Amino acid sequence: MRFIRLFFSACLLLMLGGCFDYNELNMQEIVNGVGIDAAENGVRVTVVCAPTGGIDDKEGAKYTAEGGSFFEAVRELSCRADKKLYWGHTSCILIGEEAAQFTDEILDTVLRVQDVYLDIAPVIVRDSRAEELIETAPPGGSDIFESISDMFANEENSRRFFAKRVWEIFREREVDGEYILPTASVEDEKMLLSGGAVMKNGKIAAFLDGEQILALSLMRKKGSGGYLPTLALPRGGRASFEILANDIEKKVQGDAVKLNVKCVLSPAGAQGKVNSEMMKDSAKEYLENAFSGLISYAQKNDIGEIFATDGKVPEVTCEVIVSNILGGKK
Repeated sequence: MRFIRLFFSACLLLMLGGCFDYNELNMQEIVNGVGIDAAENGVRVTVVCAPTGGIDDKEGAKYTAEGGSFFEAVRELSCRADKKLYWGHTSCILIGEEAAQFTDEILDTVLRVQDVYLDIAPVIVRDSRAEELIETAPPGGSDIFESISDMFANEENSRRFFAKRVWEIFREREVDGEYILPTASVEDEKMLLSGGAVMKNGKIAAFLDGEQILALSLMRKKGSGGYLPTLALPRGGRASFEILANDIEKKVQGDAVKLNVKCVLSPAGAQGKVNSEMMKDSAKEYLENAFSGLISYAQKNDIGEIFATDGKVPEVTCEVIVSNILGGKK
């Protein structure tokens, strides 16, 4: 009887799970962000890791590797890193303009990696390399990736860029065929996050500046808040406006799509002799010019899908209401 009990006890021990592949925190390096640039034979990938707080690691480790593809470069990084790279806290992927042709491959690889979350934000680095942007002084935070995350959270309502996560991009790519990634650039050795890169067939079809993104956001009723630039008014006055509300009316007549864009604006500041009618007329003129300019640019570059109107470039009219500080209409 004792033998039978011992036998079954031994069998139960064999069924107990073990932690043969466990990874303690001190055995890993946490990847904050990734920079990807074109290389002679493929891509060059740079990862920046979070500092551990130790005496010898106050800034965090940085590793660089090259490969024929993004996947090959990441695999080479794993061999070069002192510890296992953990990607679960990666917030941002910077893609240099010359490496933009690898964007679809990068996104597909991210989709298949087990410990990467799909709320990572891809950003195209315009007129520069990702490595150069990584080395710039961050506007805030401990590194450039933390700064971009802060800007995504705090400045998205400026409507000068579209904050996109990987999971949103897959959905948009399937529906519209195109998608827009925010763009960052290096100016005076500092980072500027504004505008967008229109991705089509895995390549950059066109760049949009911040004001074009603003016009597009109003035409698509995407986002909230925002502001217009300071506008010149008759008789030497000047005024700036906050966007309180935005709506669109969409009509499809045969092959034509007509949009009526409605905006409620509040004066954010004014100089000189101004009145509500002056401000309304100037704001309406600015918006109509912005819409027509964006439409002409889209037709020239064959990026009509950005309007989310089944590839048809819309006809646009504009209505403007100027509200006072207390919300009463004038």
